[in-house]
Amino acid sequence: IRDLAYSDIAEKTYKDWLKRQQSLSYVFKSELSQLNSNFNENFICKNNEHPFLLKKYLGKDISLETMCLLLELSGAKKHWDSKMQYDLVWDTIRIKVEKYGPFIKYDKDKIKNIVLYYFGE
Repeated sequence: IRDLAYSDIAEKTYKDWLKRQQSLSYVFKSELSQLNSNFNENFICKNNEHPFLLKKYLGKDISLETMCLLLELSGAKKHWDSKMQYDLVWDTIRIKVEKYGPFIKYDKDKIKNIVLYYFGE
């Protein structure tokens, strides 16, 4: 553990995480452009396929933070859990979302306003 604490990789990882946290609203706003302009289409599971939002995360087009925030604001995680109940990919990502989500500190009203402005709802 001591080697990890002092390694360059650990320091770089921490600095990258800190940078994302400090510019969370900017990163979130810029990553929204990667999504479908119809807000609801990003969350729908069609024909046993992964939702568009999940595909964008898997393609590294959006960050885990953006996906966590959108899932929390939309409440779509429950829908995904029921539709992708036996999906191994979602099971792995779901655990990440559940464990990492509480560590994301953000202004809920600000993020909600960004979503409302971007999607025009």
